[in-house]
Amino acid sequence: MKTKHKQVLIICVGLLAGLLLFRGGTMTYAGLVIFLLDLGLVRLLLRCPHCKRWVQEFSTGKTCPYCGKKLE
Repeated sequence: MKTKHKQVLIICVGLLAGLLLFRGGTMTYAGLVIFLLDLGLVRLLLRCPHCKRWVQEFSTGKTCPYCGKKLE
């Protein structure tokens, strides 16, 4: 999966969580669950493909601060 697709997926899930959080009632709980899922996606998808560590600022062309290899 390309980096751009990963970032779009994370943004869409975050927007869905925000929408459900502000509806109120039982939708708030569903929004919280989806928001936590979104945080998990951030930790899972935005990793260095070489050393598998989480990279806070993931952008194509930069290097990993841990292993020094170029991010895809």
